[in-house]
Amino acid sequence: MQGLSPTTSTDCLKGSRTSPLIELAGVSVSVPGREILSNLSFCIQEGEMVGVIGPNGAGKTTLLRAILGLCRVSIGRIRIGGEDPSVLRGAALARFRLKVGYVPQLDFAPSGVPLTVREVVEISRAGHAGLLRRLGAQDRAAVSLWLGRMGLLELANVPYARLSGGQQRKVQLARALAQEP
Repeated sequence: MQGLSPTTSTDCLKGSRTSPLIELAGVSVSVPGREILSNLSFCIQEGEMVGVIGPNGAGKTTLLRAILGLCRVSIGRIRIGGEDPSVLRGAALARFRLKVGYVPQLDFAPSGVPLTVREVVEISRAGHAGLLRRLGAQDRAAVSLWLGRMGLLELANVPYARLSGGQQRKVQLARALAQEP
């Protein structure tokens, strides 16, 4: 993948007193007939900021999806906070995903889904409240906090589908942050 300087897994720990927040060791991701990522190794320590750049189709989104456990790694190992998302199932996977905020590249909600801005952000709290359970006061407070910080409180009851593209991106950021990853 262009734009990354791979290191070996052992390089991740040199000079560090803590284990890496994100570690990839020899990761490859393939789809039938095409290898998207090949033998990628690197680590990111807590507090580091990393940018992933490259041309369209280079594998940037696939890399993020693999780190989040949303696509299968063909070869290699990924650890986030010491956990391997590929071996987690059920409740353990749900707890793990609460730790990671993710804003997808493509729109989260199709325009035909009649959700308000507040309801889109509230979806992020389902992992805290529990599936099909009502949100509690702490959940509602987190949603309101991030709607406010993103300048969206006045749009809270507006249908998501009526927003501009830029406003929808702000809602998606509020949704990821209200999850409290």
